[in-house]
Amino acid sequence: MVNKAVDINRFTNDFVTEWNGRKLNINGAHVNFDGRYGIQCMDLWNYWWTELGLPVAGFPRHVDAAAVWEDFNGKHYEYFDGILPSQPARKGDVFIYNRQAWGTGYGHIGIVISDNGNGTITVLETNGLGDGYEDDWMNQYGSAPRIHTWSKENLYGYLRYIQPVTKKKEVDFLATISQEQLNKLLSDVAFVKSELEAINVSGGKTVRFRDFFAQGVRAAQRAAAILEPPKK
Repeated sequence: MVNKAVDINRFTNDFVTEWNGRKLNINGAHVNFDGRYGIQCMDLWNYWWTELGLPVAGFPRHVDAAAVWEDFNGKHYEYFDGILPSQPARKGDVFIYNRQAWGTGYGHIGIVISDNGNGTITVLETNGLGDGYEDDWMNQYGSAPRIHTWSKENLYGYLRYIQPVTKKKEVDFLATISQEQLNKLLSDVAFVKSELEAINVSGGKTVRFRDFFAQGVRAAQRAAAILEPPKK
């Protein structure tokens, strides 16, 4: 599994614009993702991961928000890291409250817009008013998604999208230097080689070794200056 690279800040901004205050998105899709149980917080989570482009096949459909965190063997953990609430939240994290939150036993889930640094987070959520429900005739009710600020108390933590690891481009520094620099470098290497051979022949006399060492240091400094990566 390799995640696609996503500018999560931009994605979050677009997602908030798409859904905040709306029951229908720009494509006419209803915020009630599964068309059941009224407008619930899980609907927004389901739109979040599908719009990220994650594969539908095998992706778990949990019964409530708390179960998303508790399902440690779920496929969603291949795409998200679990971040403990002691760590600062980031824009685009998925917040999850535990079963003690609001006394409902279901938890709560939504999208972090910001960590306010004072024990609260500003989020995009659905069913924050607790008004989402389905009546006996399967009519669907609930308010549109909203931006709201909550305390971090009773947070399970955050799900953070795992960006793909990209290898840094290796640079052949020898290819970046001029022929003149390369010739100088080769000359310094030849000098060091000849001095080592001379020391070996002479038995490594102290005076000659000190002289070689001083010259060798200067040669190494020149070589390092040539090989130093170009500054950006």
